[in-house]
Amino acid sequence: MANIKSNIKSIRKEKKTRVANHSKISTLRTKVKTANTKMNVESVNEVNSYADNLVTKGIIHKNKAARIKSRTALRMNKQESK
Repeated sequence: MANIKSNIKSIRKEKKTRVANHSKISTLRTKVKTANTKMNVESVNEVNSYADNLVTKGIIHKNKAARIKSRTALRMNKQESK
């Protein structure tokens, strides 16, 4: 445990931030799963916009968002072609 007051405060702050970020990432995973089951344009667009939103907030990396968006689009296109 840190001895300096500012470090103690930053540790408390980081815990809160970690919990908030984890819930947002969990929401993204849920949206991806629902998009994979529904396979419609609206759900894929919702995943894309939410992933972009997390990138602008710095929660996930832009390449991860691009990978998620690409995979959901590929799954939807694969279902449409069948």
